[in-house]
Amino acid sequence: MISLFAIYGGPAGAFDWSQRAQTDRVRQIAKEIGAWDDNGLSPTDGTADSDTVANFRSCLKYVFENFGPNALEAELAGFQQANPNTVLASRRAYNATNLVLTYLNLDSSTNQTVNYHYHGALPTFAHPWVLRDNHYSRNNQRIFKSPHGKISLKMDGPGNKLNISLDEAALAAIDTSDWGGQMIATVDQHGNKQPEPLVWHFEENHWRFSVVAINAQVKRKESKIDHLQYSLFYTPAVSVDTPEQK
Repeated sequence: MISLFAIYGGPAGAFDWSQRAQTDRVRQIAKEIGAWDDNGLSPTDGTADSDTVANFRSCLKYVFENFGPNALEAELAGFQQANPNTVLASRRAYNATNLVLTYLNLDSSTNQTVNYHYHGALPTFAHPWVLRDNHYSRNNQRIFKSPHGKISLKMDGPGNKLNISLDEAALAAIDTSDWGGQMIATVDQHGNKQPEPLVWHFEENHWRFSVVAINAQVKRKESKIDHLQYSLFYTPAVSVDTPEQK
Protein backbone atom coordinates (compact mmCIF):
# COMPACT_ATOMS: atom_id res chain seq x y z
CA MET A 1 0.00 0.00 0.00
CA ILE A 2 1.32 3.42 -0.89
CA SER A 3 1.06 5.77 2.04
CA LEU A 4 -0.42 9.26 1.84
CA PHE A 5 2.96 10.73 2.73
CA ALA A 6 4.55 8.83 -0.15
CA ILE A 7 2.02 10.29 -2.57
CA TYR A 8 2.89 13.81 -1.50
CA GLY A 9 6.61 13.18 -1.06
CA GLY A 10 6.66 12.74 2.70
CA PRO A 11 5.61 15.10 5.53
CA ALA A 12 7.13 18.13 3.81
CA GLY A 13 5.13 17.36 0.68
CA ALA A 14 1.90 17.09 2.66
CA PHE A 15 2.67 20.42 4.35
CA ASP A 16 3.28 22.09 0.97
CA TRP A 17 0.04 20.63 -0.39
CA SER A 18 -1.92 21.97 2.60
CA GLN A 19 -0.34 25.41 2.18
CA ARG A 20 -1.24 25.52 -1.50
CA ALA A 21 -4.81 24.45 -0.76
CA GLN A 22 -5.28 27.15 1.88
CA THR A 23 -3.67 29.97 -0.11
CA ASP A 24 -5.74 28.94 -3.15
CA ARG A 25 -8.83 29.23 -0.93
CA VAL A 26 -7.81 32.75 0.12
CA ARG A 27 -7.41 33.77 -3.52
CA GLN A 28 -10.74 32.22 -4.48
CA ILE A 29 -12.72 34.02 -1.79
CA ALA A 30 -10.86 37.28 -2.48
CA LYS A 31 -12.10 37.12 -6.06
CA GLU A 32 -15.66 36.44 -4.85
CA ILE A 33 -15.70 39.58 -2.69
CA GLY A 34 -13.95 41.84 -5.19
CA ALA A 35 -10.67 41.97 -3.28
CA TRP A 36 -8.52 40.69 -6.14
CA ASP A 37 -6.84 42.62 -8.93
CA ASP A 38 -3.66 42.13 -11.00
CA ASN A 39 -2.80 38.84 -9.27
CA GLY A 40 -2.91 40.37 -5.79
CA LEU A 41 -5.17 41.44 -2.94
CA SER A 42 -6.69 44.83 -3.64
CA PRO A 43 -9.04 47.19 -1.72
CA THR A 44 -12.77 46.63 -2.22
CA ASP A 45 -15.70 49.03 -2.28
CA GLY A 46 -16.69 47.81 1.20
CA THR A 47 -20.02 46.29 0.14
CA ALA A 48 -19.09 42.60 0.27
CA ASP A 49 -21.46 40.07 1.85
CA SER A 50 -20.70 39.85 5.57
CA ASP A 51 -20.82 36.04 5.72
CA THR A 52 -18.34 35.72 2.86
CA VAL A 53 -16.08 38.31 4.46
CA ALA A 54 -16.17 36.35 7.73
CA ASN A 55 -15.15 33.23 5.80
CA PHE A 56 -12.31 35.15 4.13
CA ARG A 57 -11.14 36.45 7.52
CA SER A 58 -11.06 32.92 8.89
CA CYS A 59 -9.10 31.55 5.92
CA LEU A 60 -6.60 34.42 5.95
CA LYS A 61 -6.01 34.06 9.69
CA TYR A 62 -5.49 30.32 9.26
CA VAL A 63 -2.79 30.90 6.65
CA PHE A 64 -1.05 33.50 8.84
CA GLU A 65 -1.17 31.20 11.89
CA ASN A 66 0.05 28.04 10.17
CA PHE A 67 2.24 29.19 7.28
CA GLY A 68 3.06 32.83 7.98
CA PRO A 69 2.47 35.96 5.84
CA ASN A 70 5.28 34.93 3.47
CA ALA A 71 2.96 32.24 2.12
CA LEU A 72 1.04 35.12 0.49
CA GLU A 73 4.02 37.33 -0.26
CA ALA A 74 3.07 38.01 -3.90
CA GLU A 75 -0.61 38.46 -3.08
CA LEU A 76 0.22 41.01 -0.35
CA ALA A 77 2.47 43.15 -2.54
CA GLY A 78 -0.16 45.91 -2.71
CA PHE A 79 -0.59 45.90 1.06
CA GLN A 80 3.18 46.16 1.60
CA GLN A 81 3.44 49.00 -0.89
CA ALA A 82 0.71 50.89 0.96
CA ASN A 83 2.19 50.01 4.37
CA PRO A 84 5.98 49.97 3.88
CA ASN A 85 6.76 50.14 7.60
CA THR A 86 4.49 47.25 8.59
CA VAL A 87 6.11 43.83 8.99
CA LEU A 88 3.25 41.34 9.11
CA ALA A 89 5.56 38.49 10.10
CA SER A 90 6.28 40.28 13.39
CA ARG A 91 2.57 40.59 14.24
CA ARG A 92 0.24 38.08 15.80
CA ALA A 93 -1.97 36.33 13.26
CA TYR A 94 -5.07 38.07 14.66
CA ASN A 95 -3.49 41.51 14.36
CA ALA A 96 -2.00 40.82 10.93
CA THR A 97 -5.37 39.64 9.65
CA ASN A 98 -7.12 42.80 10.82
CA LEU A 99 -4.45 45.03 9.29
CA VAL A 100 -4.98 43.37 5.91
CA LEU A 101 -8.76 43.58 6.22
CA THR A 102 -8.49 47.28 6.99
CA TYR A 103 -6.38 47.75 3.85
CA LEU A 104 -9.04 45.85 1.86
CA ASN A 105 -11.89 47.98 3.31
CA LEU A 106 -13.37 44.85 4.85
CA ASP A 107 -12.78 45.53 8.54
CA SER A 108 -16.38 46.69 9.15
CA SER A 109 -18.06 44.45 6.57
CA THR A 110 -18.66 41.55 8.93
CA ASN A 111 -20.79 40.99 12.01
CA GLN A 112 -17.89 39.22 13.66
CA THR A 113 -17.95 39.34 17.44
CA VAL A 114 -14.73 40.70 18.94
CA ASN A 115 -13.75 39.21 22.29
CA TYR A 116 -11.88 41.41 24.75
CA HIS A 117 -10.22 39.84 27.81
CA TYR A 118 -8.06 41.18 30.61
CA HIS A 119 -6.81 38.71 33.23
CA GLY A 120 -4.32 40.70 35.30
CA ALA A 121 -4.58 42.58 38.56
CA LEU A 122 -7.06 45.45 38.58
CA PRO A 123 -5.84 48.96 39.35
CA THR A 124 -7.93 50.74 42.00
CA PHE A 125 -6.71 54.30 41.37
CA ALA A 126 -6.89 54.85 45.15
CA HIS A 127 -10.70 54.56 45.17
CA PRO A 128 -12.01 53.11 48.46
CA TRP A 129 -15.10 51.41 46.96
CA VAL A 130 -15.83 49.05 44.08
CA LEU A 131 -18.87 47.50 42.39
CA ARG A 132 -18.63 44.60 39.95
CA ASP A 133 -21.18 44.30 37.19
CA ASN A 134 -22.01 42.14 34.18
CA HIS A 135 -23.92 44.02 31.49
CA TYR A 136 -25.89 42.12 28.88
CA SER A 137 -27.88 43.81 26.13
CA ARG A 138 -31.00 42.00 27.36
CA ASN A 139 -30.46 42.83 31.05
CA ASN A 140 -29.11 46.31 31.56
CA GLN A 141 -29.81 47.35 35.18
CA ARG A 142 -28.52 46.24 38.56
CA ILE A 143 -29.02 47.64 42.06
CA PHE A 144 -26.37 47.36 44.77
CA LYS A 145 -26.66 48.02 48.50
CA SER A 146 -23.83 50.19 49.77
CA PRO A 147 -22.98 52.21 52.90
CA HIS A 148 -24.06 55.27 50.91
CA GLY A 149 -27.48 53.91 49.91
CA LYS A 150 -28.85 51.93 46.98
CA ILE A 151 -26.68 52.42 43.90
CA SER A 152 -28.22 51.61 40.54
CA LEU A 153 -26.15 50.91 37.42
CA LYS A 154 -28.13 51.04 34.20
CA MET A 155 -26.43 50.62 30.83
CA ASP A 156 -28.43 52.40 28.14
CA GLY A 157 -27.13 50.91 24.89
CA PRO A 158 -29.16 53.01 22.42
CA GLY A 159 -28.38 56.16 24.38
CA ASN A 160 -24.71 55.27 24.87
CA LYS A 161 -24.86 55.98 28.58
CA LEU A 162 -24.00 54.28 31.85
CA ASN A 163 -26.52 55.86 34.19
CA ILE A 164 -25.66 55.79 37.88
CA SER A 165 -28.20 56.73 40.53
CA LEU A 166 -28.16 56.86 44.33
CA ASP A 167 -31.44 56.09 46.10
CA GLU A 168 -33.24 56.69 42.77
CA ALA A 169 -31.70 60.15 42.36
CA ALA A 170 -29.54 60.64 39.26
CA LEU A 171 -25.87 60.73 40.18
CA ALA A 172 -23.97 60.43 36.88
CA ALA A 173 -24.53 59.76 33.18
CA ILE A 174 -21.30 58.39 31.72
CA ASP A 175 -20.81 58.54 27.96
CA THR A 176 -20.08 55.06 26.57
CA SER A 177 -20.33 55.88 22.86
CA ASP A 178 -16.70 55.06 22.06
CA TRP A 179 -16.19 52.12 24.42
CA GLY A 180 -16.97 49.47 21.81
CA GLY A 181 -14.68 51.07 19.25
CA GLN A 182 -11.85 51.33 21.77
CA MET A 183 -12.18 47.66 22.70
CA ILE A 184 -12.11 46.63 19.04
CA ALA A 185 -9.03 48.80 18.45
CA THR A 186 -7.11 47.36 21.40
CA VAL A 187 -7.98 43.78 20.44
CA ASP A 188 -6.83 44.49 16.88
CA GLN A 189 -3.55 45.75 18.31
CA HIS A 190 -2.86 43.21 21.04
CA GLY A 191 -5.11 40.22 20.32
CA ASN A 192 -7.77 39.21 22.82
CA LYS A 193 -5.41 39.09 25.83
CA GLN A 194 -4.65 42.62 26.92
CA PRO A 195 -1.38 43.63 28.64
CA GLU A 196 -3.23 46.49 30.34
CA PRO A 197 -6.97 46.95 30.95
CA LEU A 198 -9.05 49.61 29.28
CA VAL A 199 -10.02 52.25 31.85
CA TRP A 200 -12.33 55.26 31.72
CA HIS A 201 -12.28 58.00 34.39
CA PHE A 202 -15.17 60.34 35.16
CA GLU A 203 -16.26 62.86 37.75
CA GLU A 204 -19.83 64.07 38.28
CA ASN A 205 -21.56 65.66 41.27
CA HIS A 206 -18.19 65.57 43.07
CA TRP A 207 -18.13 61.75 42.84
CA ARG A 208 -15.13 60.21 41.07
CA PHE A 209 -15.46 57.03 39.02
CA SER A 210 -13.07 54.68 37.23
CA VAL A 211 -14.53 51.96 35.00
CA VAL A 212 -12.17 49.03 34.34
CA ALA A 213 -13.12 46.66 31.50
CA ILE A 214 -12.47 42.97 32.24
CA ASN A 215 -14.30 40.95 29.58
CA ALA A 216 -16.45 42.03 26.65
CA GLN A 217 -18.08 40.89 23.44
CA VAL A 218 -18.47 43.59 20.81
CA LYS A 219 -20.10 43.42 17.37
CA ARG A 220 -17.43 44.73 15.02
CA LYS A 221 -19.72 46.25 12.38
CA GLU A 222 -21.79 48.37 14.77
CA SER A 223 -19.20 48.61 17.59
CA LYS A 224 -22.10 47.38 19.72
CA ILE A 225 -21.36 45.95 23.17
CA ASP A 226 -23.29 42.70 23.63
CA HIS A 227 -21.67 41.88 26.95
CA LEU A 228 -19.41 43.80 29.31
CA GLN A 229 -17.96 42.61 32.60
CA TYR A 230 -16.44 45.54 34.45
CA SER A 231 -15.48 46.90 37.83
CA LEU A 232 -16.63 50.37 38.85
CA PHE A 233 -14.24 51.91 41.36
CA TYR A 234 -15.54 55.06 42.98
CA THR A 235 -14.95 57.74 45.58
CA PRO A 236 -18.08 59.44 46.99
CA ALA A 237 -18.36 63.18 47.38
CA VAL A 238 -17.29 64.51 50.76
CA SER A 239 -20.33 65.65 52.70
CA VAL A 240 -20.61 69.39 53.37
CA ASP A 241 -21.14 68.49 57.04
CA THR A 242 -17.79 66.77 57.49
CA PRO A 243 -14.87 68.57 59.18
CA GLU A 244 -12.93 68.57 55.93
CA GLN A 245 -15.50 70.87 54.42
CA LYS A 246 -15.70 73.31 57.34
